[in-house]
Amino acid sequence: MEFGILQEQRGDLPILRVRGELDIYTASRVKEAVLAVLNGGATSLAIDLSAVQFLDSTGLQVLMSAKKRTAELGGDVYLVGVGGQIRRVFTLLSLERIFRLCREADLPSS
Repeated sequence: MEFGILQEQRGDLPILRVRGELDIYTASRVKEAVLAVLNGGATSLAIDLSAVQFLDSTGLQVLMSAKKRTAELGGDVYLVGVGGQIRRVFTLLSLERIFRLCREADLPSS
């Protein structure tokens, strides 16, 4: 699957839908998308990982940076669609205590 990022809005909450592999080759594109959303005035954002097949340490670093930046703004990062091997990585590293893992239906609308 080819890598891609699609941005949508749910009320005031931007959603970044990531597709493909989130790794050393694509992490900079996700970082740019996160910064664009936050520089555009958002304090929180959702990242949909349901179409991500692979996540490496560089991808995790981008997610951690997004978490840090939103916390500085008084917001949060919501991760949607974390399943399979990616869920296993999150569990092994106890990242579910750091990130808000949720279903899209449970995202705040404003």
